[in-house]
Amino acid sequence: MARAQPPLAGEVEATQELEAARRVLENAIRRRCFGLLASQREDLVQNAMVRLLERQGREDLWARGPSYFWKVAQSVVVDELRRIDRDRRLAETVRKDRDAWVDPVGGIALRRCLGRLEERRRMAVTLHLSGLRIPEVAQTANWTVKAAENLIYRGLEDLRRLLGES
Repeated sequence: MARAQPPLAGEVEATQELEAARRVLENAIRRRCFGLLASQREDLVQNAMVRLLERQGREDLWARGPSYFWKVAQSVVVDELRRIDRDRRLAETVRKDRDAWVDPVGGIALRRCLGRLEERRRMAVTLHLSGLRIPEVAQTANWTVKAAENLIYRGLEDLRRLLGES
């Protein structure tokens, strides 16, 4: 079995620099993350480290000083807050869209119109509107697939006409 090689002096120095950078970032993020972001501190530190490592090959980051690391930490926190706000706004938009589909008055009118359909068509349309496909409707009601298809088609046509009248 081969013996492990001791790390080269440059590798040790690079590792120590990265550990020092991580400590600065942890301190900066700990001071900026509270409340909503407190549970995400470690993720934010990792994100900031990735940003630093992406730039490390192109420039000497330590030449900029610790204040640069604080700016990176601030940028990561602000980006996370923006992402959270964007997700919140998107969720509100989706909720508003769903609320627009929930219409109790229209639901009552739909039930009344369904009640006016012929019994087999009402059953076919109700099963179809509850999410069953034509073969599933046929199997559930012991009909042929063609009979189920016709009952659904004609039932929906009658339902549209009745809803248009009310």
